[in-house]
Amino acid sequence: MRKQSGWGWDEVNKCIVCPEGSWDEFEKKHKSCRGLNKKRFPVYDDLAPVFCKGRASGEHGVDTNVVDA
Repeated sequence: MRKQSGWGWDEVNKCIVCPEGSWDEFEKKHKSCRGLNKKRFPVYDDLAPVFCKGRASGEHGVDTNVVDA
């Protein structure tokens, strides 16, 4: 959702921001996203390395974007 044209991320409130009316159009195409408008995702930055497309896959996959703690 964050990559939709014209959409952004509110770092303070940890939620997606989008132009007026564009959320309704998005929900029509992506029904599973209903109710997420203005929903806070406070741990997004912590979970993104695990769930985003750039994650490693396969038995021996290594994600080079994750920094060891």
